[in-house]
Order: sequence, then C-alpha cells, then structure tokens
Amino acid sequence: MIKSFIYSIKISELSQGSGANQIKILKIKIGKSNDTNSTMRQYRRSSPDAELMGLWEANPSLKPLDCEKGVHMLAEKYAYKRDSEVFSFIGDDSYKKFEENVNHLLKPINLQKHTEDYAPKKILSFEGSEKVYNQTKNFVASKTHISVPHYKMEDFYPMIIEILKAQNAPLKRKEIVAKVEEQIYDKLSDADKEVLKGGNQRWKETLLWAITNLAKQKIIISKSKNQWELKK
Repeated sequence: MIKSFIYSIKISELSQGSGANQIKILKIKIGKSNDTNSTMRQYRRSSPDAELMGLWEANPSLKPLDCEKGVHMLAEKYAYKRDSEVFSFIGDDSYKKFEENVNHLLKPINLQKHTEDYAPKKILSFEGSEKVYNQTKNFVASKTHISVPHYKMEDFYPMIIEILKAQNAPLKRKEIVAKVEEQIYDKLSDADKEVLKGGNQRWKETLLWAITNLAKQKIIISKSKNQWELKK
C-alpha cells in the first residue's frame, strides 16, 4: 500500500520593514504527496529557495484528502492569511505552534533524509514601502539595550493576528491592548512594567508600535477611525 504524506514547504521568507520594526512573513504551502522528493523538485523549479519544513504520515484511517483538509483547518488558526493551499505566517513562532499541534495529530517524519538535497540557497527580503514613524527611534534605541527578559514587537505580532482573527467585527486599539494584557499580565517583567517618557509602560508602548507596524505593512487595515481588522 502506497503511503501518503502531508507536507509543509516554505516557498518564500520575506522581511518587511527594517531593524526593530522588521516583520518576517513565512509563506508555507501545505499539501499531500506520495513522493516528497518529486514534490520538492517540482517546487524548486519555480521557487529555488523552497524548503521542506514539516512532513507527516497521513492518518491511514482517513482519506488523504480529508487528512489534508484537517491540517488546512488547523493552519488557518495560526496563519494570518490563506491563499488556496498557501498560508502566510507572521514569524517563526506562529508556524512552530502550528507544527507542534500537527505533531500531536499525525506521525512526524524525520526530515534529514528528505532535505539533504533541498537546502535553501538564500532568503528573499525586501524593504517595506515606508518606515515606521521617526518618533520610534528613541524608543527603539532604548529598547535594544535592555538585557533582561521583556516583550518585543515580534512577540506581539502573532497575538494581535490571533485576536483579530477571532473577532467578527473590527477592534479599537484599546480593545486589542486589553485582550493582549489578559494573556500576558502575569508574565510581565520589571522591564515590561517600566514607565517610559510618554507615560505608558514599556510592554504597552511596544504593543502599540506593533499594531502600527502591522498597519504600515498593510497586514491589518482600518475599516473606520481606530477600528482594526485583518486585511482579507
């Protein structure tokens, strides 16, 4: 009996913005195959940097197509955008959460023998059309010198995405802040709670700039004044 596999292939990794405002977007193709080596060769023709990220044995009690659909449904929970079988994840953490959950549902396959011939050659990157406001310079400069644990903008991107995905209506900034605070309040460090010149605690200031950065990169959009939702 021919085995079927569910795979995740990184077809591109894009970096929008620069410095502390940089947002990494992973575009992952999730599908099914009986021959992953052949599948990788196919993707490398159009995407030379394609990389096999995850491989799982399809559930033998299900049709491969049904198994694939189930993994797609799970990916929708962690990705901020879906285009057919290609899912866009903000940063590595969102993808890792997805992968960890698939590992609980399907048998993971050791990738070493599958990836030896398909290592990526480079990472694609581009600068966003605009840099985040110049007013962030002092804040970013002070933040980069902190040596103790604290929340960074890249920590907040997946939280913001998940919160907006769960809503049926746009949210105001203060509503996003309140929902994030519910998740992290007990984990805040002394550095996070430090009050900055503008009057906000560091974690809140970082979160507000994370919202601004996602908006600048057009990952979230404003439906009306201070009403935010994911770009469709």
